[in-house]
Amino acid sequence: MGMLNQQELQSIAHQLEVHRAALQAHLRGLRRSANGERYTQVAGPVHDQGDESFAELATALSNASLGREAEALQDTEEALQRLRSNSYGYCVDCGQVIERKRLLAYPIAKRCLQCQRDHENKHSEKDSTPSL
Repeated sequence: MGMLNQQELQSIAHQLEVHRAALQAHLRGLRRSANGERYTQVAGPVHDQGDESFAELATALSNASLGREAEALQDTEEALQRLRSNSYGYCVDCGQVIERKRLLAYPIAKRCLQCQRDHENKHSEKDSTPSL
């Protein structure tokens, strides 16, 4: 399968811009929520061990969500940069063309399918959740 045509590249650029704006807005909201939701607000002024556990879990989930959203924003920014530098659609590991169908389905893809599999296998002990 060949490279993306100009219309497809423009469509992907637009999708990425919209996605970036949505992620930025969502991150701002998560940060405001995290800043406004202090431990005592989650656990309450009088709390027991169960309340403390719940507050710690809520804080950990909020931090994890912020991390995932920040990583998605970074991936989106990197894809936009690759579009601007005319390196979009080439694997960052091997330099080969990323399959057109893959880019259309997952516009922030930075690796060809084989290199992505290799990357996930190499880093599987760090995080066992596969990504596209």
